[in-house]
Amino acid sequence: MNSPTPDPPRLRPLTHADLPAIAAVHMRAFPKRAMSALGVDVVTRYYAWLLHETHTDAHRVGAWQGDRLVGFNFAGRFNGAMTGFLQRNRNFLIGRVARRPWLILTNELFRSRLRMAVEILQRRAQTTPAAPEAIAKRQAYLHGFGILAIAVDPDMQGAGVGRLLMRDADDEALRRGVEMMNLSVAPDNLQAIAFYERIGWHRQMRDDGAWDGDMIKQL
Repeated sequence: MNSPTPDPPRLRPLTHADLPAIAAVHMRAFPKRAMSALGVDVVTRYYAWLLHETHTDAHRVGAWQGDRLVGFNFAGRFNGAMTGFLQRNRNFLIGRVARRPWLILTNELFRSRLRMAVEILQRRAQTTPAAPEAIAKRQAYLHGFGILAIAVDPDMQGAGVGRLLMRDADDEALRRGVEMMNLSVAPDNLQAIAFYERIGWHRQMRDDGAWDGDMIKQL
């Protein structure tokens, strides 16, 4: 006797009550990420910040199969997605890194992310005016629609969850009258890059012809 076909995933907005499920999917989908190496409670704090009411232009959606979260997408526009998280959790993060010194010694990805975090906080503390190119990039961001964090449970890879979430993001961007979407992906994440290109995303090359992971999609 054939097993019944599972119901297709359904989408609904994410809330703070979903944080344990969100963190669990993140840990399963990104076990080698620097944030994952710091522990599930750090991951939970990050998504708690993304769910904060200050992000009034955010679009936060989960894909559910029954009562199980199988994927999520944090998109739209966020008010300091990383800088706000680092500022609000600075002491906690310092303590967590101090209890895991081997990460600094043995994990190059973690070291690079740690350097980036320090640079972000240092830039935040500076009061010098932004350069014209930085202002232009910021304006393009404000008038766009970003994919900040998308994840699919590994058990559901290839089942169409990622396409469902990205199609929902397209629809939301169009509803807002947005003409361009943007995201950033690790240049060595070939599987993700291929997926994005299949659904209409293009690499945004720098003026010098190099590519650092920025992608755009014209709607």
